[in-house]
Amino acid sequence: SARFITLDVPAPELDDKTIARYGETVGMMNLTSGKMHYTLDGTIPSAESTEYERPIPIEKESTLKAICIVNGLVSSVAEKTYAVQPE
Repeated sequence: SARFITLDVPAPELDDKTIARYGETVGMMNLTSGKMHYTLDGTIPSAESTEYERPIPIEKESTLKAICIVNGLVSSVAEKTYAVQPE
């Protein structure tokens, strides 16, 4: 008989800040060898969403949602809303 093991893919770790100056960047950390994908408009990210390659500039209030994909397995969605300080 065959045994199947389900492995959970950890969600990306998001930057601690919730308030940013205009144009300030926020980062994510990947705890796996997979690729991270994100959206800034509050929609659920997918493999077709923007791939995270460098810190993301925040220019307006944004809800960052991110996933990690490893060998076709998708993590839960990490989410954080960033407010922007007035200039």
